[in-house]
Amino acid sequence: AAKNKINPMYGVPDYSYQVDKKEANKFYNFVDYLEQELRGVVAVNYDSIVATDASKLPFAILIDGFQAVDGNQLISVSADEALKIEVVRGMHIEALYGKFTLISIFTNAKTGQAAKKVPVYSIKQELEGFYTARVFYSPDTEKPNPELDKKAAVRNTIYWNPYVHPDKTGNAAVNYLNSSVETKVKVALEGITGSGIPVVRNVFYTIKNNQ
Repeated sequence: AAKNKINPMYGVPDYSYQVDKKEANKFYNFVDYLEQELRGVVAVNYDSIVATDASKLPFAILIDGFQAVDGNQLISVSADEALKIEVVRGMHIEALYGKFTLISIFTNAKTGQAAKKVPVYSIKQELEGFYTARVFYSPDTEKPNPELDKKAAVRNTIYWNPYVHPDKTGNAAVNYLNSSVETKVKVALEGITGSGIPVVRNVFYTIKNNQ
């Protein structure tokens, strides 16, 4: 076992091993070497990540700081890239990872290792740097535009306003022009009160041609 050093993730390991690459390459895969190297400490069963040690307690596995969620991730580690193995036990490990024993594997990740699966507790999301909200056209009787008004005679969205603020009595008034199609219109009101309570209300009305 190598000299133990403090790891910021979980403190001082109980056991620390530098990987003997010459020895590790004698095995079919790194998992078999791991089981040999940790004999007497843990018994590794790579068919499932829910393996057991000599005390029959399940243990967690970290690969470069990320918790493995299935056995395939452990199999994907190669002997050539593995650098060090640490084993830690204790109540603090159970609090952090839900298991009493932790095996932490460090690699150089430079030899084409199969991509590790993203841990279930992480989220990968691409965000828009800038987004211009869609503007819904509404005719203006004071500034008519025959070409646009004709195209807007049939509109799926008649009126949209994200900034409606009621007065002290709780009332608010909005003005808009309906489409020229006789149809049933849904009014969807969504907002939030000053104290953070969401408000949702849906009502309907019908457009009729009086001619």
